[in-house]
Amino acid sequence: MKKRFAAALTVILMMALLVSGCKNTAETNIKTRKLTVWVSSREYASPMENQFVSDHPGVDWGLDVRVVEPSQMAEKLEEAQRTGVDLPDVFMLSPEQLPVMINSDDTADLNSLGLVFDPTRYCEYAFLMGKTADGSLKAVCWQVDPVMFFYRRSLARRYLGTDDPDNIAPMLADWDSFLETARIIRDKSIELTNGRTRMTAGLQDVLIPRLSCLDGGWTGGGGELVMPDGAEELFDFALLYKSENLCRGAEQLSEMWIAGISDPFDVFGYFASPIGMKNILKKACTVKTADGEVSSFGDWAAVEGPAAYNQGGAWLAAYGGSEMREEAAVFIGYFASEQSAMRKFFLQSGATPADINVAEHIKFDPQFGEPFLGGQNYFAVATSAADKIPPRTAASRFDQRLKYAFCDAAEAYADGYKDRGQAVDDFTASAQQIIGL
Repeated sequence: MKKRFAAALTVILMMALLVSGCKNTAETNIKTRKLTVWVSSREYASPMENQFVSDHPGVDWGLDVRVVEPSQMAEKLEEAQRTGVDLPDVFMLSPEQLPVMINSDDTADLNSLGLVFDPTRYCEYAFLMGKTADGSLKAVCWQVDPVMFFYRRSLARRYLGTDDPDNIAPMLADWDSFLETARIIRDKSIELTNGRTRMTAGLQDVLIPRLSCLDGGWTGGGGELVMPDGAEELFDFALLYKSENLCRGAEQLSEMWIAGISDPFDVFGYFASPIGMKNILKKACTVKTADGEVSSFGDWAAVEGPAAYNQGGAWLAAYGGSEMREEAAVFIGYFASEQSAMRKFFLQSGATPADINVAEHIKFDPQFGEPFLGGQNYFAVATSAADKIPPRTAASRFDQRLKYAFCDAAEAYADGYKDRGQAVDDFTASAQQIIGL
């Protein structure tokens, strides 16, 4: 009897262990089945993962969110495809990456994943940037990054008699007004502060916005260099701006350029996007000196300015070879289509949603008052600026480098180092080298 009981107990224990083993294996499978998402910077990684996991407790898969710099994506993707290890399921793409990625098999048609987006809900230019020439939607814009003009309130009161954005906006609404206001600031500064203040830190600060507003790309259908209409006229603008002493002559992001952000008098304003405000202006607005701390925090305001263009932003796309297509669709749909999810994320990040309805809601929300801007809710300005950006010819991956090469040539001409013909020829030579011709 005892032997039969012992045998029965042994069987029961073995069955229990078997069931337990199956359960543990299932749990292990659940934990190891993860959607791999490549994002462009650390500021996205943890917030996106935490928010998604918090709002999706019932999914039987996890997330593996990795930071992959845009400049390294092509190399890392090629390596992952070659080895079959660490392949992504979802990409976050920048404007510079879009032309290459959406026109390859590396990205899936989002409609084939069961995702349908209403284009009227999104900024028109941003939605179109994610579409191929045949109309396939390969990437949906989640976040736009419209450029605005951020100015110092104290300097506006001193030189222009007001710091109210509603009053300053008309003074900077177009390039003629911008130039006239720059002259007033220069002259008043000479009169009141020994000429310590100029409109911008450098010439590039006005050339990049103007170049970014030109219609047409820098490369043709065959990859050849194409000068956008109006580009050569900017040599004359550069000469005018420099000869009238309207800027400090600092190169973008140089030590002198950064110093103007905290200096009480040096620079009146900077062109920047919401992300640029967060990552550059806010971080550089306070410095410690031998005499104590100098800070411009709270002394800023934002207006649309004379240039309607997008500086950055984020598009979400699915990898064409993903084995987790349904899960990828859930992730992309959550962040790019669910309005409550977008509002939650942008409340924390300060970025600008591509969804017009979400943007319209938060621009009146007192939670979005920005202390750096003296409490101003800049979303009203950012969404209005984004709405004015026209759809343009698709950018190429060379555009950013070509713009800076153009700036170098225009500045050499404005400083008198080269005549106009030589400046144009030198830019052409540099551009052809960049494109690889």
